[in-house]
Amino acid sequence: MAACRYPPSGVRSYGPSRGLLHGGADYVEHADDTVLIWATIEARTGLANVEAICATPGLDAIYIGPSDLAADLGVAIGAHPLPELLDEVVDEIIAAAHKEHLREGIICAHEDMAIDMIGRGVDLVTVRNDAGRLRQATAQVLDRLASAGLI
Repeated sequence: MAACRYPPSGVRSYGPSRGLLHGGADYVEHADDTVLIWATIEARTGLANVEAICATPGLDAIYIGPSDLAADLGVAIGAHPLPELLDEVVDEIIAAAHKEHLREGIICAHEDMAIDMIGRGVDLVTVRNDAGRLRQATAQVLDRLASAGLI
């Protein structure tokens, strides 16, 4: 955790360009009050150690990478609902985080998955990334142009 904190409570190097923009000239003095430390579980190794990871002193939250985790477990992911094995694994990670009173986050392929994850108690859902949103919007434009017979 020391790498995430500025001295004297940590060993993070000084260079808070974005932090200064966000937190002002005295950002480093109060950064520990605003920085959250997240660990990402996106591989079999992380899953095998999820309880120990969640018990790490100073950790604030767990973020689940379901696509990478599915790939590492040899499970196909695409549509929601999640494949059974991945569904169970996500619940296991959420339970481990809740046990340690940590926040949880997960990247969601679409809105249905986000609704499901919020219902399971996940605090932060990322619904697609910017590239996914751009692909979705472009597909909608192309579909509309095709429906109009223009392409």
